[in-house]
Amino acid sequence: MVGELWSVYPEAQLESTTKFRKLLSLERDPPIHKFEAAWALTNIAASTSEHTRVVIQHSVVPKLVQLLSSGNADVREQSVWALGNIDGDSPSCRDYVLSQGAMVPLLSQFCKHSKESILRNTTWTLSNLCRGKPAVSFEQMLAGHCRISLRTESRL
Repeated sequence: MVGELWSVYPEAQLESTTKFRKLLSLERDPPIHKFEAAWALTNIAASTSEHTRVVIQHSVVPKLVQLLSSGNADVREQSVWALGNIDGDSPSCRDYVLSQGAMVPLLSQFCKHSKESILRNTTWTLSNLCRGKPAVSFEQMLAGHCRISLRTESRL
């Protein structure tokens, strides 16, 4: 599947992306499969804007948002990173990630989990949500700022 992602043929890229989305949708799948699918999607979204658009078009973002509630820390962290690559691509991608309800699950990473790398990746992903014009509404970011500010640890 990974080899197809880098194919010169858009049809092969599309088919591979669809396979990764389906892996993310499996409910009784071992966490390693979800982690690996999220890892591949993280790298795809880090590539070109066209690749990021394909990821969005195949309904990957809602699945990544769902994975932010996974019981597996590695799956959560990789999902945070993938969302950061997607929302960092452009204001329209940022707005789409927000429209899919990513803010609250992202913020919950600060309240529930103390793994430093998750906190760093979440901070970076949230910073991407603040970038670009037009700016995100003050109300959208205020809730996030309040939650982060309440965190007393100085590890970030």
